[in-house]
Amino acid sequence: MSEKNTTFDFSDGQGPVPARQHANPDGSVGGWVAAGVSIAAGVIVGIHARILGGTIRGGTILGGTILGGTILGGTIEGGTILGGTIEGGTILGGTILGGTILGGTIRGGTIWGGTIWGGTILGGTILGGNWKKATLQIQGTRHFVNMCSCTELQIGCIHLTIAKWREKRVVLGEKEGYTPEQIEEYGRYIELAAAMYPPEKEDTQDGLARHDA
Repeated sequence: MSEKNTTFDFSDGQGPVPARQHANPDGSVGGWVAAGVSIAAGVIVGIHARILGGTIRGGTILGGTILGGTILGGTIEGGTILGGTIEGGTILGGTILGGTILGGTIRGGTIWGGTIWGGTILGGTILGGNWKKATLQIQGTRHFVNMCSCTELQIGCIHLTIAKWREKRVVLGEKEGYTPEQIEEYGRYIELAAAMYPPEKEDTQDGLARHDA
């Protein structure tokens, strides 16, 4: 199949724009690519993929939407990529705005920074750090708990270091209207995070913890 320049509506509010269907190296029809986006020879773009921007130098793109970033390797089957660098791993969902993906599986959440080496990201927000096996994610009785980096924890809308949470959990819990039992519950989550991700082991995290209260 040879690529033919035409127009396509990417459903982003811009209407039909100049685009082409990617010609895969095996001769199959690929997904839609906006005009001006260069894709390296040998890259497979699945029929359901949509590429509006970014730099595509490698990898396999079977689905999802790419608006920016650099794709050097890995497999993309879903999600939205607006930035960052993908060198390996599998992207099934979520939103990637920055950082580096070297391995693992991204199923959901928002990644702003950091380096993902392995494991499974199910959701939440990753702001930085080196993730060897993924994050700690907890659905408590009042608010969601998520590790934002190797030393930071977000409970509800409040984002602090683990050390600050240990110091202020009672005061903040009372301010948020938590019952004494709920303050004790979230105290256990904070201590779990502290035990799983001690500062001296930031670069050697292992284990995905998920708990439904």
